[in-house]
Amino acid sequence: MACAQTESAYESPARTGVYRGAFTVALLEVLDELGGAELSWAAIADAVRQRVLRSFVNQHPDLEGPIRRRLFSLVEDEGGGAAPVAPAGQGFRLGAGRIVGVQPGDVYGAMPLGAKAYDPARAIATLEVERVSATSAEARLRAWMAGHAALPPDSIAFPIEQQAAPRPVALAVPDAARPAIEEAFARARTLRAAAPDEPGALATLRLAGGELTIEDPEGPLFPPMRLDGELPLAVKNLANLGAAQGLRALEGEHGVYASELELEWGAVERGEPRPMPEHGGSLGLHDRFYVRLRSKAQRPLFAHVFDIGLRGKIKLLTSFSPTGVPLYHGDPDFVLGRHPDGRLAGIGLGWPAGMPRGTFPRLEQLVVIVTTERVGLQSLETTEALAVPRSAGSKLQTLLAQLQDGLARDVGDETPMEGFLVKRISFSLHPRDTSMIDHPFEIDENPLRQRGAVAPGAWLARGAALEALPQARGIAIRIADLVVEDNRALGKADIRVDALVCTRSTSEAGSRATWTQKFQRVKDGDRLPLDNGLVFHGPASDFVDICLWVSRDTEASLELSKLFTERATSAEFKEAAGALLLAAGAAALVPWVAAVGASAVLARMAYELILSVAGKSIGLYRTSFLAHEGFGAGRHPATGLYRAQDFSFSLVIDPVELSPAS
Repeated sequence: MACAQTESAYESPARTGVYRGAFTVALLEVLDELGGAELSWAAIADAVRQRVLRSFVNQHPDLEGPIRRRLFSLVEDEGGGAAPVAPAGQGFRLGAGRIVGVQPGDVYGAMPLGAKAYDPARAIATLEVERVSATSAEARLRAWMAGHAALPPDSIAFPIEQQAAPRPVALAVPDAARPAIEEAFARARTLRAAAPDEPGALATLRLAGGELTIEDPEGPLFPPMRLDGELPLAVKNLANLGAAQGLRALEGEHGVYASELELEWGAVERGEPRPMPEHGGSLGLHDRFYVRLRSKAQRPLFAHVFDIGLRGKIKLLTSFSPTGVPLYHGDPDFVLGRHPDGRLAGIGLGWPAGMPRGTFPRLEQLVVIVTTERVGLQSLETTEALAVPRSAGSKLQTLLAQLQDGLARDVGDETPMEGFLVKRISFSLHPRDTSMIDHPFEIDENPLRQRGAVAPGAWLARGAALEALPQARGIAIRIADLVVEDNRALGKADIRVDALVCTRSTSEAGSRATWTQKFQRVKDGDRLPLDNGLVFHGPASDFVDICLWVSRDTEASLELSKLFTERATSAEFKEAAGALLLAAGAAALVPWVAAVGASAVLARMAYELILSVAGKSIGLYRTSFLAHEGFGAGRHPATGLYRAQDFSFSLVIDPVELSPAS
């Protein structure tokens, strides 16, 4: 599977300019490196996932089915990390390599064929890995065991001690600066310099004018740091990014099952919970969130909730219960963000100091770790300046600590690791000083306002390989039918219908269109006259978002266009309206996902403005169309009418010729 059920599978342009799926590219790269190596799908799953995560941190590929089968075969591997081992020259050759996480310094125990795990009493020898290729490794003899002096045919080896896999960092630095940086990476243990053209680096470390910057595909993550004196700080921040990536990669069931936990999260609005999906939502800086946990297990569980910040900082949100919040079947729910007096206030959000506040969103993530025993996981927290030393602890604590310190961990002893479950929640955090909690629509063809955000190219800055400005197309959008099935009033009622259409344009007037139509003394079954049902006419670029609301009309209520005029001087409105504008030069380099967020802000603002004059409003219909779809030209629905609560309607989108001035 290219991604989790509620995630999106992203595409990006290859060197040829053709868009290809990130999962497909990663899988083909891994298979190409493997050649004819006989590994299982389970063995390569993490390698594929890590490559995708380095490019798109909110896309988690996974495998289902008989994953222990070898690639394109019905034969199943023994499991347990076993690898074939045979004499090779003065040493030994292991049939496992970099693809499955083997690192120089790993220690393996050679066992006779048929062994299911490492057993010191039956072991033949211990071997230490010296050199690693994609699919194999060279090892030297550490010691013969139990009187053995040679390796029998068909022996297999199991890992006993595993080193941390250092994460590649792309270096955009002069050759003279590389030795000092690579030496600093070696001291950190968890980082290494990426090979030229190596796919999916953790980040890019760039040196210009004596200053270091850490960048991801969306741009700088930290303020510039001086090479002279602040290199250790830059390395620590890179290590934090690696620890965050490692924590995300642990997602899944490890002795605790997802069915044992009920998890809900969402935004808080006026003290009330607004549940959101585990992935794909959007929030602004004035929003607040909550997390609700309920045990469905017949055994005690202990929960830890972490936040992974926009630049990889890991923070324990349940530090008030250092060994985990106890969850017992039948107990009241635990709600993070609820005060002791029962009031739901939520947890606030913020933008890191010194991180550029471009108008495009960044991914914020929450990680819930549920364990079967009380265990302190505070050492997993990271700071942007100080290292966290490892302390003696359980096997789970050692596993998580290795994400940061890179020290070896013992995997060969028989002490079982505590059972644990890792669940991940992600959402786009927009650097907008506003609330972006979504409001429901009766018919919603653009749930979570994400349709434009997952379009190919939405997250890519325009540059030399792309046109400075997209080609606009002319469209006309009109409401073709509107029937009141039940006005829910004695006699007749007055209603108003409002529409908002957002797209990208070179002018503010062209990027946002509002439409208000009022109808008096409406009775059941009325087909409302739509002499002026044209809600938009003009050029559209990249995407077009359409929202319709219906409300009870009040005397002398202002049209939506005039209501927006009253907000025109607010910073919130100016920022959103500006993000919809097409511009040449530096402004054109901002990915157009910024405009998708701006459209969502204006839609929420329109809803609040309508409420201010109508008291109550129904979100009737929301949809979104992309440029490569012809902006949805045609009738919607293709036949018949949409039915939402007490209203039936249809929409028609026609292509139109643009005048030269357009």
